[in-house]
Amino acid sequence: MTASLANKGICLLALAACTCCGSSTKEASLQFPQVPGLEQRQVKFQEAVYPFYVFAPSSLTGHPAPAILLIHGGGGKGPDMIGEWKDYAEQNGIILVGPTLPLGGNFETAVAPQLYPLIMGTVGQEWAIDSKHIYLFGFSAGGYTVFDAGMLDSQYFAGGGVFAAVITPEYDWIVQQAKRKIPFAIYIGDHDEFFTVAQAQSTRDLLAANGFPVRLRVFPNLDHNYGAVAGTVNSDVWSFFMQTPAHWTGLAFHRTRVLAPSGSSRRVDGHTQARAAKLFTLTRIPSRDMFSGTIETVRAERFSSRRCSVHFRGDSE
Repeated sequence: MTASLANKGICLLALAACTCCGSSTKEASLQFPQVPGLEQRQVKFQEAVYPFYVFAPSSLTGHPAPAILLIHGGGGKGPDMIGEWKDYAEQNGIILVGPTLPLGGNFETAVAPQLYPLIMGTVGQEWAIDSKHIYLFGFSAGGYTVFDAGMLDSQYFAGGGVFAAVITPEYDWIVQQAKRKIPFAIYIGDHDEFFTVAQAQSTRDLLAANGFPVRLRVFPNLDHNYGAVAGTVNSDVWSFFMQTPAHWTGLAFHRTRVLAPSGSSRRVDGHTQARAAKLFTLTRIPSRDMFSGTIETVRAERFSSRRCSVHFRGDSE
């Protein structure tokens, strides 16, 4: 993670809209295995293909349901995280999405904040997701990306939870990038091999000092082992999320379109990693459900390969 990203900015709308940067496919590639009980999909972003798995509880009725994007730790896989949540999600009507990701390098800040909304927008094309209740949960290295996406995509995600992950001092700047204060829950064992309780407490204090609702829970006699307490953590973090609801109209990505929140008089500037300029249609949905409703075309700008500028016109937020 580099602090220079704060100055460069992030243009989620341009990345989602450029077909050279993001696309999806319903058919599973042969290189990504099927998992019984899960649906497998994939998206292409910045010339790389990212597989993800979806668990839809049997209790779904067609009405929008809450969803959690689950991010595994280093060397993990999406289905592993879904496995830890599956029973709880079945009981509580939660859609689970678990991508398998190449964590490390510049993925945390150069890819994750743009990729995560793209994945959830793709899921929203097939399953009815409640736009006000899309959450993040990550373990270890995946937890780092939860903090990044939770700050840089705060107008999309309604909350974030991590097990064994912190914000280290050199990256405190990310909290200043959040457009709104979403809740964060932090869980850690007091015998964790990679992070200390003091680091978790510092992260909690940083978030609280900047106005974020935050919860910290320390497990005694526990090391870097999320699976040992997954049932307790999952129930606790979900209760925390439900006690801190988000009331807003979110952003969504729909194929090569952009579904923006009802609201305008707002300019978004930033850099993109698009390799070619694309002219696209910017649309917005006035209804609360970001995945359905009347589409109204507003204004779109042409994006250069390095710079983007988007204007919204319409009612104020």
